[in-house]
Amino acid sequence: AAVFGCAAAAFTDYLDGWVARKFNMTTIIGSYLDPLADKIFITMLAIASGYTGILPPAAVALFVLRDAGLIIGSFTLRKKMLGDGKTLDVSQPLQVHPTNLSKINTFLQLLCISGGVLHAAFPVAPPELLLSLVGATCATTVGSGYQYIVGYGTYFKFAESQDSTPGQDVNKEK
Repeated sequence: AAVFGCAAAAFTDYLDGWVARKFNMTTIIGSYLDPLADKIFITMLAIASGYTGILPPAAVALFVLRDAGLIIGSFTLRKKMLGDGKTLDVSQPLQVHPTNLSKINTFLQLLCISGGVLHAAFPVAPPELLLSLVGATCATTVGSGYQYIVGYGTYFKFAESQDSTPGQDVNKEK
């Protein structure tokens, strides 16, 4: 059941992003909440998987530290760009644009956790296969974290319209 839950979460995450882009329904608040929901969901699953021994604790620590760093970094960057006291000022929305590697990383993290749970329940595949998946996931975790650190100004930008409010369609013509 846990594997199907992870698969359903991955599919619905992809589907809601696709629908938002396809029907031009992207919003500033969605650019924050979607990745934040992904981070919370994956972090909880990863911690549980590490605690139960399904995934190596070092990999779980890497996943959690990267995601915590992204959340803290986005607030720090917002404070730096807006100045003191304006971090939560919604009159100047900062839109988040995830990298392609970060999207791949999110998919691999879900696949890694699902694969770990599946392997714990039905150990039919060799454990080296799961360890290879863990290694690939760790590589994309480090790589995408590095992309955000080096190119922070590229992935966090003020919305085109400075009078947009959270929840408002940033692509809508006025």
